[in-house]
Amino acid sequence: MSDSCNRPDLKTITICAGGREITTTVIQEGDELLIPAEVLSEILQRNLVVDYSQGVIRVQEPPGHDVGLAVPLKDMIRTSIMESKNRLWEIFSGMGDDPIREDSTDQDTAHWMDWLEKAGFTVTRGLTAKNPESGESFCLETAFTAEAKGDREGPAVAFILEHEGTPPAVLSAAAGIFSVLDKLSGRILIMGIPAQESLPWGTVVPLYLAGHFDNVNVVMIPHAGDRWNTGLSFLSSETVEAVFYGRPAHAAAAPHEGRSALDALILSYHGIEMLREHVTDDVRIHGIVSNGGAASNIVPEEASVLYEVSALNYEYLQDLKLRVEQVMQGAALASGCTVQCTWQHARLSPVRIPRLDQLVMEQVRSWGASPIQPMTEVKATDWGNLGTKIPTVHLWFAAGRKRDELPANTVREDLKPGEEFEAALLAGCVLAASAAVLLSDPDEVTRIQNDCKEWMQSDDKREGSG
Repeated sequence: MSDSCNRPDLKTITICAGGREITTTVIQEGDELLIPAEVLSEILQRNLVVDYSQGVIRVQEPPGHDVGLAVPLKDMIRTSIMESKNRLWEIFSGMGDDPIREDSTDQDTAHWMDWLEKAGFTVTRGLTAKNPESGESFCLETAFTAEAKGDREGPAVAFILEHEGTPPAVLSAAAGIFSVLDKLSGRILIMGIPAQESLPWGTVVPLYLAGHFDNVNVVMIPHAGDRWNTGLSFLSSETVEAVFYGRPAHAAAAPHEGRSALDALILSYHGIEMLREHVTDDVRIHGIVSNGGAASNIVPEEASVLYEVSALNYEYLQDLKLRVEQVMQGAALASGCTVQCTWQHARLSPVRIPRLDQLVMEQVRSWGASPIQPMTEVKATDWGNLGTKIPTVHLWFAAGRKRDELPANTVREDLKPGEEFEAALLAGCVLAASAAVLLSDPDEVTRIQNDCKEWMQSDDKREGSG
């Protein structure tokens, strides 16, 4: 270890990992060394033990390290999934054109439920959900659960089956885990989530509030992307509808009598753009004009805008909401108008559980999946609220080129019966094997749950980067 740039807090160190040496600059704070994120990411992805002394970090495989799944079970999972391959492609290639829309999912979910029943799962069709704002119950006709039990009592692992490019991954995982379930404890739950963006709060939260995730210990969710990893950071997010109220007047005959609600809206838009310069890098603010007035020759009496405001830290998001409202109020005042801001149901950052992420990434490596690369994007999700209550892992699998900005039907169409479809089946192998590890070790499930509870009780809770 040596000083760098004559600053006593900057040190140059050599890290020996995987047969190669990495020289980098770190910051020393007391007895701690702050290592650059990209270097630390490379070390941690190896699932290695770090032993450092005298300025050199030596990275070695843990003694007796294995991925926690017996070879016979792994072979049974692989065989079951490969035997289901052709039927899975038939189901997947016949999906509707727009899997996000609720009215396009009836036929799709019917096929999935039929397939799961034939595979040995007990299927419940049509689920009660609960409005998170009013508390009223309603029915999601295309939502379903499919359950299968091991040979004895134990923990419960749930797979989320969404419509955005994940059906072959989840259905293959169901086939794989069912083939070994008689040798494991606990149960597997497949939660079919229809048209997950068709409701203002998504569909996961209403199903959770209705009790469908009661007694579930771990949740796993796959999603197609361009790499394998579990490390994506999710944002806390809230949506606001701002309605501006002005005074109508004939725009040609008496414009001086009017007070334009649209002027107030446009002024607020510019104010929001200026606000973007003075927020942290993780913040996202984006929206649409939902009402710009009634007629071009009438000074708009009413105009409205819908914004989504997001940040990694939930507490910072609350401060950000106040600043957004102040921009809206200032714009209204400057235009001689008034404004009413209504914030809708929050989408929270899920808790990241390193122990659970590591368990799944061990299986990713065990099955030879590649490329494994760090996740650099940030997103918001409707299952984040679920991830603050139940340990949840989101597995991104490499299904070709980058997909996270594309419509769901584009993702599905790109998954052809070739390399990309094989990646979805491989994701099913990883999910099934990860679930098998958990159901064979209830104590590990307990440790994961305790990690989740401890993190939620810590001072930095709600931090989306985990």
